[in-house]
Amino acid sequence: MYIFQIFLGGLLLNAALGAPAASTTTNPKVVCYYGSWSVYRNGIGKFDVENIDTNLCTHIIYTFAGLDESSSKIKVLDPWNDLPDNWGKNAYGRFTGLKAQNPELKTLLAIGGWNEGSMKYSKMAANPEKRAVFIQSAVGLLLKHNFDGLDMDWEYPALRGGVPEDKNNFSILLKELKKAFSSHGLLLSAAVGMGPTTIASAYDVPSIAESLDFINLMTYDFHGAWEKQTGHNTPLSVRPAETGEWRLFNLESSVSTWLTLGAPAHKLVLGLATYGRTFTLADVTSTGLDAPTTGGGKAGRYTQQQGILGYYEICSTIGDWDMFFDKDVAAPWAVKGNQWIGFDDAESITTKSKWGKSLGLGGAMIWSLETDDFRNICGQGSFPLLSAINKVWKQGNPELPTTTSAPQNITDISSSHTSIGSSSTQNVNSSITPPTHSTTIDPASDLVTNSPVHNSTTQSSSTTEHPEKTTISNIACTKEGYFAMLQDCSKFCFCGKSENGWIRYNFNCPNGLYFNPSILTCDWPYNVPSCQ
Repeated sequence: MYIFQIFLGGLLLNAALGAPAASTTTNPKVVCYYGSWSVYRNGIGKFDVENIDTNLCTHIIYTFAGLDESSSKIKVLDPWNDLPDNWGKNAYGRFTGLKAQNPELKTLLAIGGWNEGSMKYSKMAANPEKRAVFIQSAVGLLLKHNFDGLDMDWEYPALRGGVPEDKNNFSILLKELKKAFSSHGLLLSAAVGMGPTTIASAYDVPSIAESLDFINLMTYDFHGAWEKQTGHNTPLSVRPAETGEWRLFNLESSVSTWLTLGAPAHKLVLGLATYGRTFTLADVTSTGLDAPTTGGGKAGRYTQQQGILGYYEICSTIGDWDMFFDKDVAAPWAVKGNQWIGFDDAESITTKSKWGKSLGLGGAMIWSLETDDFRNICGQGSFPLLSAINKVWKQGNPELPTTTSAPQNITDISSSHTSIGSSSTQNVNSSITPPTHSTTIDPASDLVTNSPVHNSTTQSSSTTEHPEKTTISNIACTKEGYFAMLQDCSKFCFCGKSENGWIRYNFNCPNGLYFNPSILTCDWPYNVPSCQ
């Protein structure tokens, strides 16, 4: 119940500050990321700039540019594809040229991504001179190629080799970028992580929200083949069977955390996935959520990456698979033999979009255009998932259904069932390389135990990046829930129990607010008598 309570608290915070708990966003955004490397895929998997439907997105974001560590300047990562020089393909120019088809369309360039790492961004952000060089180079590149703005995708401040000071330095960098961009009419957005430790360590939420025009929430990759049990990529809600830190890995908890920490709802853009996460089952008779696995599922014919499939690969494959549905996850999964796929379809995308819109969020975004069924292979129409998003956000304010009906011919798994398989936080394996634009959350990186934190091969952070195992007024965590920090009314924490010990996540309320234990959210001080 704790996630639900803090989620309600996020809404109560909005009401307490004079904003409606849920409202219809004016001019909602539909933000579409484009993975430019998909131009190199084979056959029908090839996706080039001209495959983008400019009527289905309000903002399209080209990924990725990088950072030159030696000069601190923004750099082009694929000159032959991105630029016109030396008989290049000029994808930058063709991408921004799409505005001729839709004059209302905004085109942005994203910098960063998982493969870029964190350390060089940390060094740049810490140095005023290097920040100035970076900002000047970014403005120059954007204007030269007619982009409308920049999307900062630093994954992640203070993590993956960064330093604690990154949290403040990222805020400073965004403020300076915003100031420089304002005189040129350029937009500034950021893609942000969802893990509890990532949010607490990396982002001064009120500060970055002030600088950013919108914030792209990477509310996907909550589970994947780096774990040793099945889990859905994009669960909407906590399941009763989940305990400890696992209760925080879902859309409801992540969005409510951003709201509670001071992000304006209208600036938050809900991330939705047009791909699925796959697993190879250890036991073909154990096919539910939390079932034991041996690794990622087989690579797709076109995406060619173990543990992940594009929606067009999924919908064209699962015709004779067994289908399952969980009303808390609010999305299906499919099983055949030892292969397990968790994914979103048009119905689950619609459910999540209606939920996000009912909160007054600023819109929805997809990662990514090239993995939707853009060629109508499955007969649902071109871009069926993106089209489902558009239907929700371009209609009037929807009523959120109290339950989600299971599609026909799909086994409905009751939310009160005992999950099949074994769920254990110590069975975390991140040997699978994350995708290029990934919010991949290794639960070990958010886990505090009495023993050293598990080191993964691709995505773990040093132990200094994890929250300390501390006490509440000299009393250690002994039960699950959100608690006030009695030493400081502006701080609160979440305690969770795992098989490896108690977990504790520390959070700060926005400036001027106190944590109110009666409603489990940040509130005006006069509403918190214990802090008077």
